[in-house]
Amino acid sequence: MLIGYLIAFIFIIGLIFLVWRYVKNNPILWHPPQPPKQYGIPSQTITGVNVRSRGEKQIADYFTAHQTYYEYEKPIKAGFFGSTTLGHPDFYLPEYNVYVEYWGLVHADDEQKSRNYRRAMRRKKQAYERNGIKLISLYPEDLNSLDYYFRRRFRDATGYDFPR
Repeated sequence: MLIGYLIAFIFIIGLIFLVWRYVKNNPILWHPPQPPKQYGIPSQTITGVNVRSRGEKQIADYFTAHQTYYEYEKPIKAGFFGSTTLGHPDFYLPEYNVYVEYWGLVHADDEQKSRNYRRAMRRKKQAYERNGIKLISLYPEDLNSLDYYFRRRFRDATGYDFPR
C-alpha cells in the first residue's frame, strides 16, 4: 500500500513538473501579451486646459508664458462654405492666423505606428499647404529649445518675429 502512495506521489510531482515546463516554455502562457504602449500622457496646462501629451502641455504653457492666446484643437474648415474639415491641429493662434502642430509620435518605438503617423503627417501638411494655411511644425527634439525653434519657424511661417 505504501508503494502505491509513493508511486502516485511521484506521478503527481512528475505531472506538475511537466505542466510547469510547458507553461514556462510557452511565451504566451508564461509572458502574457502586454497592452500596446500608450503614447502621449494626457496632461493639464497651467491654465487648466486638458491636452493629449506632455509635449502639448509644454507648448501650451509656453504660449501662456508669452501671453499668447491660443485655441486648442480648433478644426480647420475648407471647401465650399467651409463644408470640409481638414483636421484639428493642436493649436491655433488667432492673433497671427497661424496653426501649430506638434508631431509627437514621429519617433514612436513601434515601426508600423511611426510609419503610419509619418504618412498621415505628410498628407496633413500637403492639405494645409494646398489651402494656404500657415503651419508651424514642432517635433519632440524641438522641446529642449522650444523658444528658439518656435521663433524661427514662426518667422518662416508669418514673415515677422514673434513678440517677446
